[in-house]
Amino acid sequence: MAKVIVDLSPSFVEQWLEMPKADAALVLPALQKLQRHTWQQVQQSKGFHWEEVSSLKPPPGLDKLHTLRVNDNIRIVAVRQADFMRCLGVGSHVAVYGD
Repeated sequence: MAKVIVDLSPSFVEQWLEMPKADAALVLPALQKLQRHTWQQVQQSKGFHWEEVSSLKPPPGLDKLHTLRVNDNIRIVAVRQADFMRCLGVGSHVAVYGD
C-alpha cells in the first residue's frame, strides 16, 4: 500500500508560520510521521484521529474536509485526493472548529 504524500498549500504554510513558536515546532514532526504512514494507518490511528468535519464548508471542487490531530490543541485541516493529503490549514482546535 502506498504511503501518504503530504502537500502543503500556501495558506497552510502561512498559518503555520504565524503560529506561536512552541506550537509551530510540533507540526513538522507530525508531517514527517504522516509521510511514513499509509492511508489505512492514518485513518485507523487513534493519535491522528482523522475525521470528517461537517461544520466546515469545503472549497469549490472539494468533496469534504477532514482534520487530524497534532496534539490536544492543534489540528490540521486537510482533504484526501488519491494518495495525496492536501493540507489546507493548521491552527488551534478553537480556530478550526470555532468552539
